[in-house]
Amino acid sequence: MFGSKQELYRQALEFGIARESGRRMEILQSPLPVYDALRLYLYDIADGDTQPGKPRGCMVSTAVLQHAEENASVAQMTAALREASMQILKTRFDRAVEEGELPAQTDTDTLARFYGAIIQGMSAQACDGACNTRLKQLIDLALTAWNYYGAHG
Repeated sequence: MFGSKQELYRQALEFGIARESGRRMEILQSPLPVYDALRLYLYDIADGDTQPGKPRGCMVSTAVLQHAEENASVAQMTAALREASMQILKTRFDRAVEEGELPAQTDTDTLARFYGAIIQGMSAQACDGACNTRLKQLIDLALTAWNYYGAHG
């Protein structure tokens, strides 16, 4: 049926990603200004991390950060998924540079990794019981870093 625990975990991850990623990709690919798309994207993640009747946090963000050798394949898969999510943000930020929304000198990789770290931290805090309001307060604070790039004012 499912095989190993690792295979069951992979299938659960694939199911969760398929359920959440479509809507979030639509947000990032929308014609919204990049700041508005990022805010909506982050708020959607906070909503998902704190949804009643669902496990708190994100299986990808909090999965297997430290791993035993027998879980190495799952750890590699979740690390690749975390990297892919940062690359999706970077792609959106690169588009914003091309469209003149962000300055040409914007370090889009660091910007994506910063917001990726926020997403991972929100997931960990949700697992520990942080409510939706608290996560959105963190998002609002993290969005103040946007001004560092002169992108939103």
